[in-house]
Amino acid sequence: MSAARSGNGSRICAAAFHAAAHSGMTRVGFWDSLHTQLHRESFVKSVLKIILAALLLVVPACAQSIYTYRFSEKQASDFFTDGNAAQLADAACSGDRSGVREQVRAGVNPNAVGRENMTPLGWALVCRNLSGVRALLDAGADPNQIVFADNYSLKIAISLRNVSFLETLLVQGADPNYNYAMAFGAARESVSLKKETGSWTHFDLLMQYGLHLDLLSPSSGEERFNSTIFIRLTGSNEFCKALTFIRNERRRNEERILRSTIRARINPASPEYQCQQEMIDILMERVGEENYKAFEAELLDRNSGRN
Repeated sequence: MSAARSGNGSRICAAAFHAAAHSGMTRVGFWDSLHTQLHRESFVKSVLKIILAALLLVVPACAQSIYTYRFSEKQASDFFTDGNAAQLADAACSGDRSGVREQVRAGVNPNAVGRENMTPLGWALVCRNLSGVRALLDAGADPNQIVFADNYSLKIAISLRNVSFLETLLVQGADPNYNYAMAFGAARESVSLKKETGSWTHFDLLMQYGLHLDLLSPSSGEERFNSTIFIRLTGSNEFCKALTFIRNERRRNEERILRSTIRARINPASPEYQCQQEMIDILMERVGEENYKAFEAELLDRNSGRN
């Protein structure tokens, strides 16, 4: 019976991945969108809860990166018009370390860019071949590069779930703070992965290698209106984790953090609720009770307008 369930689950997941891949949505993006929808309509929420309960039976069959599924029927030559670059990507995909070295020594660029910004490193990642990833990095591949579309290396590595891919990139020089897109993509992917697996392993590794939570978004306008990695992460309602970074250290744009924190709706029975209340107390003391009351009044006005 478990085999039948696995088979059915694989078909269901394949269909879901197919739809998401062709819409340009990542697996994490799909669940984020679903989570958002659950908070909009009470009827839709009820229906989706039933659907989610059924999907829990097949989640183990879905434990793959959408990028792996998306390229499962592709060849390197579909992205690299240069035959030598395609051969290099194929060698990395198969974990042929000597083949990678020989291609690079012969003059093939380990940072070649093909269609849709695909690179040999990106191809090795979606092939889930750690040996190939290491061979390319040893041969001079840039660990901070965009490896497909607008996705940086760290984000794709985290989506593969195996922390060895992320660790290899970081050890070989990948910088979590290379730019805002790299930092936010990696942080968001690792937090979303925590929601699926219950583990902070990937996020903690990014922090170990210096992820800067106060990195400011490149959006225009006054700084106080701009978002930081930390502000974006509090939007995921992981307040217990956030507390570890705010108890003894001030964060950038704390007024905005307070606003985001008091707006979050958390089940009072959840451990996150107690952490949320502690964060509110800390932030209220820092930004002043007057500001806190203004935010609280704004929230009440907004909620009354919905009713």
